Amino acid sequence: FKDQREIAVAAITITTAAGNVFDGDEVSQGRMARAIIGLSATGDPQATMMWIMADNTAVLVTAAELTEAMVLSGMAQSALWVQAPVVEEPTPEAIAEPGVEEPLPGA
Repeated sequence: FKDQREIAVAAITITTAAGNVFDGDEVSQGRMARAIIGLSATGDPQATMMWIMADNTAVLVTAAELTEAMVLSGMAQSALWVQAPVVEEPTPEAIAEPGVEEPLPGA
């Protein structure tokens, strides 16, 4: 399971509201975090930097778009990382109300 999960996380791509498709693997998430810090340090909310998209095209991005991409990537990773528990179907006895007797057939 861990090997399959690692492969799936490495293949994460996400699409921002602007339509840009980012790599969302763990290394890319770390790069996004560092770029967000750097862009934010400029004090200019419109500051941009070149970013290589999942298809290898270069795009100017803002800290806001990188933040969106990082959050979406983290959510995608979390969905892969945390497996939903297996829930067994309840038996009729388990869902019957306690203290309520079933009517007898033909009664």
